[in-house]
Amino acid sequence: MANLPADGVFVGREGELSALLDARHDPRVRAVLIAGEPGIGKSRLTAEFAARQTPTTEVLVGRCPESGSDVAFAPFLGVLRDLPGTDRTQLFGAVLTRLEQRAAAHPVVLVLEDLHWADSSSLELFAFLIANLAEPDVLLLGTYRPVCPPGLRRLVAELRRNPTVRHVEPGSFTRHQVGRQLAALLGREPEPRRVTEVLEHSSGNPLFVAALSAAPGLSVDLDALLLAALTDSSDDAGALARTAAVIGSPIDHALLEAAAGLPAAQLHAGLRELVQRQVLTALDSGGTTDIGYEFRHVLLRQAIYADLLAAERIGTHARLAQLISARPELVAAPRREAARAHHAYAAGDLPLALESAWAAAQQAHRIGAHPERLRHLDRVLQLWDRVPDAAHRIAADRLAVLEHVVDAAFHGADTQRGIDAATEALDLLTGATDHHPHTRITQVHPQLRVHLSDSGVA
Repeated sequence: MANLPADGVFVGREGELSALLDARHDPRVRAVLIAGEPGIGKSRLTAEFAARQTPTTEVLVGRCPESGSDVAFAPFLGVLRDLPGTDRTQLFGAVLTRLEQRAAAHPVVLVLEDLHWADSSSLELFAFLIANLAEPDVLLLGTYRPVCPPGLRRLVAELRRNPTVRHVEPGSFTRHQVGRQLAALLGREPEPRRVTEVLEHSSGNPLFVAALSAAPGLSVDLDALLLAALTDSSDDAGALARTAAVIGSPIDHALLEAAAGLPAAQLHAGLRELVQRQVLTALDSGGTTDIGYEFRHVLLRQAIYADLLAAERIGTHARLAQLISARPELVAAPRREAARAHHAYAAGDLPLALESAWAAAQQAHRIGAHPERLRHLDRVLQLWDRVPDAAHRIAADRLAVLEHVVDAAFHGADTQRGIDAATEALDLLTGATDHHPHTRITQVHPQLRVHLSDSGVA
């Protein structure tokens, strides 16, 4: 079974767990969506649900990286390895076939965590699977925050009208539930006044209740409470946690090892300490050599990252970008260029950020991930005037980049972005000797002529 963060006690979610188990045994249900604010216990509920499955059930867990939605099909990459690098239709069909083939042998639960960070292509694939799964022994389970991007909001609204999708929304703990959680954490019954105080300061959020239970007093400084997990930690463990916070999620072991520069014994001791302190959790490698980690909770990673000095953050981002350039194998291939672009941009290395964004756009193009391709291309255009030799660095002029933008926008159904890019391209071509200077851009997609005509551009 896949690795889910099952640390900590499980209390107060019996009703939600029962709803998940009922959905699992209802052949009409294809998917369940769990919505809740950060720290409310979505992952803990999912882990408990996974633990209640039969021994023959395969639980696959994919996570959407917090660093953004620039990695196409990010949550699927870790669970359905070697996705075919073909066009979008073939890829969607291949994923559907793989899931149904697995389910023919044993029940399958596919968990996609943190859909509020999902790339657009992943959301489209998720919706496609819900609409087309015919094998009753496959259940899709997604978690997300209610405050989410427009794309996910639209999808959730559509799925609320779909009778094959169930919705579970864990709420804040009551005073009784806070008391039960404190009793389980402390190993004794808490004083009634303590329960009341913790409820008031935590607003019934289980993560905050857990943090306050370990604090000698009550504090409203959440970051300080979360950082208490590193109190009295060794220097190596602290340094590893800070580097991991800059890497983001998921944390490739090879990249962390290279960036830390520690001898093997110290590295392993530091990582073991972070896992024991429940700062990091080890990811299931699925029988491969792809070892990795993630923070027990994203709020903890954010607290550690925010606690870094600006020079420390920038320097670590720069080192990570340089390491990925020098040793590409440190990061899994599907995430490599997007990761390098992210770290280079955060470090202020604009030339490398431009080159990496261009490479990431080409990678997204190869698998038909048009929204992610468009985001990378827009980053290229954003940096164009800030990198003096931009055209030389990517071996393409601005017009060529705009042609790619038009193509990506057309395939990604972002008509207005395509029109804007085509308009800029036509402006660049004004004065050309060609009697029809717009031919080059409209030939990218003849259908765009209709939109250009309607907008008064052509």
